[in-house]
Amino acid sequence: MKNMSCELKIRQFDQSEWNQLIAESPDLCLQQLWQYGEAKQQIGSWQTVRMVFLQNEKIVGAAQAALRLIPIINMGLIWLSRAPLILDTETENKDLLTAQILEQLKKYWVDQKRLYLRIAPSFSFSAANEQLVKKLGYKMTTKNQGWTSYKLDLSLTLEVLESQFRKNWRQCLKKSQDLGVKVTSNGTDEIMRTFISDLESLIENKKLKTSATPTLIKAIYDFSRNENTLQIYSADVDGRHLGSIIIAYYGKTGFYLAGAVNEEGRRSGANHNLLWHAVTMAKSSGYRWFDVGGAHPINTPPGILYFKQGLGGQQYQLFPEIEAYSPGLVYKLLNRIISNKR
Repeated sequence: MKNMSCELKIRQFDQSEWNQLIAESPDLCLQQLWQYGEAKQQIGSWQTVRMVFLQNEKIVGAAQAALRLIPIINMGLIWLSRAPLILDTETENKDLLTAQILEQLKKYWVDQKRLYLRIAPSFSFSAANEQLVKKLGYKMTTKNQGWTSYKLDLSLTLEVLESQFRKNWRQCLKKSQDLGVKVTSNGTDEIMRTFISDLESLIENKKLKTSATPTLIKAIYDFSRNENTLQIYSADVDGRHLGSIIIAYYGKTGFYLAGAVNEEGRRSGANHNLLWHAVTMAKSSGYRWFDVGGAHPINTPPGILYFKQGLGGQQYQLFPEIEAYSPGLVYKLLNRIISNKR
């Protein structure tokens, strides 16, 4: 592997410094990462660490990590999601830069800091990438596919996007429209409280397991209320509330974060109406993509998977999570605990 002057420097960023990176790389999800990191730190035992990667004193990449240390022995986990982020997405050396940053991460966190390192990569799954991570000394944590979802190309006309619907998806949307279901948008605290209540009821009634918990979403909302990066869409018919969804916006993408529709709403197709309305609003606001927020063939509940697939769009798949750690019983125990409880 060619040598590159890529010095890994780690320091806590303040909001103004992170905003500068956002301005320099508007296509990346740095703003959302900041909010997510602050929310996770507030509601749990994770410490947020933000880092940059320098090449000849120029910032070429960034990442946000969650750190959890075991008291006394000063060992623990450092976990990075959707990393590394390359600031110049058009650079011809993106693959090389990504590989060398992964190499630096392992040297710093595993070899020097003696921590268990786990990364959910930002690059796609391929045989070449599989060979790369093995060469760098990483292991895949699972043979299952990594983060998988569908995204809609909002440069297409609404007519073309609608033509991609599955037949029964289109029928449910039309049924909702014929019944007079109305969708409105709002970002007030009252609407957020209603959404959180809807989500709590849905999780309890359906016994759903989700990383988008009501507590986390409320914390993200609190950190983003002045940034206009979250939007709630609510559905009603004849004055009766049917449910709502929440959309996150970053860079050029609208991202379906979570939804909660009651039984009447599902019967009336309100969930279809809500999602399509969010897509049309993202398009009219100038966003390039709309992501359905995860559609994994194994990890996503079958009903939710079927619903999201019905909207159409392009499937994409990221690389499975990878790990690296020093030899020893403690690290093997950490691996087992983290895999079960992270």
